[in-house]
This record gives sequence, structure tokens and C-alpha cells, in this order.
Amino acid sequence: QHCSTPVICRMTIRCSQLALIKLLCHAAKHPSSTVNGVLLGTVDADGSNVNVTNVVPLFHLSCPLAAPTEVALAQIEAYTSQPGSNSSIIGYYHSDSRIAASELSPVGRRIADKLAVKQPNSVVLVLDNKRLASFMSGEPVTADNQPFEPFTREASGRGWKRAATSSVSLADGTWQSLLIQISGLIRGQQYSIVADWDDHLDDPAKDWLNPELSKLGKFALPGQQ
Repeated sequence: QHCSTPVICRMTIRCSQLALIKLLCHAAKHPSSTVNGVLLGTVDADGSNVNVTNVVPLFHLSCPLAAPTEVALAQIEAYTSQPGSNSSIIGYYHSDSRIAASELSPVGRRIADKLAVKQPNSVVLVLDNKRLASFMSGEPVTADNQPFEPFTREASGRGWKRAATSSVSLADGTWQSLLIQISGLIRGQQYSIVADWDDHLDDPAKDWLNPELSKLGKFALPGQQ
């Protein structure tokens, strides 16, 4: 379905299991902190189809700080601009430390606004903690109780709103297979190997591309097979 702007029609958002597993591991590693990151993938020129193939975890300590964010985004953009890359920064994810929070925070809005300058059809995924608890308990996932709440730009381009007519689907596998994967990583405490940009700035040996996590999740990034 084609439309003139991503806020007045149904947007199809497909995410790989790899992307959602990284996002969930990032949140699980820092349950008392707000965490964020960027979405990588492709989006149609009219914004009707969004394909999230990967994520890069940004911060769990430096979320409000502009300087580390600028450094991280520049490095990630350089990575996606390498020859052979078929993805770019197409959005932002946010998981709030507050259990009841399901809105995009002011910090999240500022970062999302910055990303939207280069990708006007970018999207935001906010992790709904209450729905996540239901998902982890095994409750069947429907369009109304997904743990990820998508946000898109207002028609005016001056704000963000819930994408009321859009939902997130899996590009590979099912919600049940995602639950099995993430539950196994949590039981084995393997989620803790995820490294974000705070970790990388503290120890440059920690790779923000997280190839080890990709291998544990039985996935591989381009060039890392």
C-alpha cells in the first residue's frame, strides 16, 4: 500500500528476530536503566514498508548526553555506508526504566528527530514493559498486546505519535520462536554479553556490533558468517 506520508496510512513494519533479540537482551541486561539504540534496515521511499534487519544498542548510562550520541551515530553511519552494505539507520528504539512507561520520552524524541532529518520515514519502537511481561509469561501475541509500540512522525513533521494503524511483525520465525530464543538466552544469562556504546566507550574491545550475540542466537551479520 502506498501513501504520501507514513502517518496517514497503514505502515508495514517487519523486524528480524536478530534485531528484536538484541533489543530485548539490551533491556534485560539493564533492567533498572533506560536503554536505547538505533534500528538498521530499509524503508520504502513512501514509508509504507519498513524492514528492520538489525539494531545497534546505544546507551544505558549516557542516554541524555548529546556528545556520546553524536559520536555513536557517526560511527554507525560510517558502518552502514561501507561498500556492500544494504542497510541504513531507519529509526530508533527506546526502553524506559519505569515499568508503566510506554511513551516516547523527551530524550527519545530528540534523538528520533535527529535521525528523521536524514530519513523522514524513520520509525520508533518503544518497548512496553507491561506487555513485555505478558509476552515473557507466554501470553499469545496479538496486534493489540505486542510488546513493541511503533511511533511515526506527525504529519507536520514536528512530533511523534503512536502508529495506531500499524503493528510489528516478524520477518523470520514467529513470536513463539522469538520467545523460545530470548528465554533461553535469559535462563543461561547469555544476554549479559550484549555490548552497547557505553560499554564500548569504557572498553573499546567490546564490539557494539555484537557478533557473539548473533552467534548465540544462531544468526550471523553480513561479513561475519
